[in-house]
Amino acid sequence: MIAALTIPVGLVFIATGIACYLGRWRSWATPGRAWYAPGFGILYAGIGMLVAGLLVLVLDELPRPVVIAGLVLMTAFFALAILSLFWLPAFLTPRWFREQKRSTDAVRRWGGRR
Repeated sequence: MIAALTIPVGLVFIATGIACYLGRWRSWATPGRAWYAPGFGILYAGIGMLVAGLLVLVLDELPRPVVIAGLVLMTAFFALAILSLFWLPAFLTPRWFREQKRSTDAVRRWGGRR
């Protein structure tokens, strides 16, 4: 039952996160937002959900070390999703986002408008 929900939702989140990374959906990335990069976190949450759903489906057939590795991977992606609400390292963000952030920071630093 859990896998029947987490896998499709995870796939939708992954598709949405890819659209964010490619710059197809940028409205969430407007300057001055309280959240840092939630659009990118959607991708990481989707991957975590997909891993969780797949683990539930094949939990009994996998050896214990593989299950533990899957749980660590799932936890890492969920942690990245939460972290993206506040901060992400520059190497995890696409170029368009870094450039937009740089120009916004410059406007704030020097005042005025773009």
